[in-house]
Order: sequence, then structure tokens, then C-alpha cells
Amino acid sequence: MSTITALRALVVAEWILVPFLLGLSFLLEDMLPEPLLGFVRAEPADESLGEVLIFGVPAAGASGLWILGSIGLYRLKPWGRPLYLAAAVAALAVYPSVGPSVQPWPIALVDDLSGLVSGGIIGLALFTDALVRRPAPDPEPVKA
Repeated sequence: MSTITALRALVVAEWILVPFLLGLSFLLEDMLPEPLLGFVRAEPADESLGEVLIFGVPAAGASGLWILGSIGLYRLKPWGRPLYLAAAVAALAVYPSVGPSVQPWPIALVDDLSGLVSGGIIGLALFTDALVRRPAPDPEPVKA
């Protein structure tokens, strides 16, 4: 498997895993043990405008960078590399603001798998020749 094929396969896998993870988190929310479910439900649901602006805007920005960067990487564009890396750094910066997280094991499994795929994408994009432009092959001469 070439690095280009591997990079594209990992990008597509991440496009599948992220919506699957979001859907799974809504479906399996009640799968937690009773004490943990009580902890999760005891958190206040109302958020002020300031909290939304402080945490929601950077999260939306990171999501936008991720979408643009992954499209760029799939299309093998050089600008996809810094956008995808910036999205990863922005997500790491926003993640601590979420607070403690309690997840059922299927969600944690898919989340860890998504992290592995993301690491593979970063590794292939930054440390291989997958995004290096290759010259077009010379056309074969026409024999008369």
C-alpha cells in the first residue's frame, strides 16, 4: 500500500469514525452505571453566553480547521497539512475546558480508535512523501 493510499484511507476512516462517535455517544448515554449516570446528570445544563463564547467559538474553529484540513489531505494538497495540524493543536487546547468525562466502554473504544487514526494521519502527512508533488510521467513517443 502506498503512502498516498494509506493517507486517503485514514482520512476516510476518520470521516466515518467521528460522526459514528457522536451518534454513539447520544445512543449509549444511559449505559453508564447508576452512580456515574447520577454524576453526569447532576451537571448543570444551562450555560451562559460567556461560556459559549469562550469554549464554543474555539471548538467551532477547531472543527472548521479539521474539516478543511482533512479535505486538503484527501486531495493531497500541501495546505491540508498545516490546517489539520492546527486543528489537532486547537482541539488539544479546547479539550481541558470540557472538564471530567465519563464514557461507556464502546464510546471510549471508538474514541481511542479515532485518536489512533488521527495520529496516523499526522504521521503520514508530516513524515512521509505522501504530499510531495511528483512529476507527470513522460508520454511515450509516437512511432510512425
